Amino acid sequence: MSLTKLRTSLPALNGESLDFIFDHVYEIYGILGESKAQKDCKLPGLLEILKGLQKFNYDHRLDDAFELHQKAVIPSGLQLQSNSEGSVLWLAMLLAIKELYGLSNSSMIKAIRKISIRN
Repeated sequence: MSLTKLRTSLPALNGESLDFIFDHVYEIYGILGESKAQKDCKLPGLLEILKGLQKFNYDHRLDDAFELHQKAVIPSGLQLQSNSEGSVLWLAMLLAIKELYGLSNSSMIKAIRKISIRN
């Protein structure tokens, strides 16, 4: 399967899907906890993919994750502190979403603004 074909099968990044993802942002290690029932049955599978990418980014690509913050891809409404492990987990997940979905910086900003959960 090509990456382009995979992307057409991914769930839309709307408020519900992003809140579902970021409801689990701190569960980087171990098995995911029980999740609320979702209208989109693809969300749990998407979350598993994103958790793997998040862990890889957290373990091996912190510079790339912090680059999102440095390039002002993170809107001001999302407060991330440079000395917080929670913020690093958010950045690692945001990078995973950006790359899996092939989002531009402006598309990433629009997606982040749809998240109602805050770190």
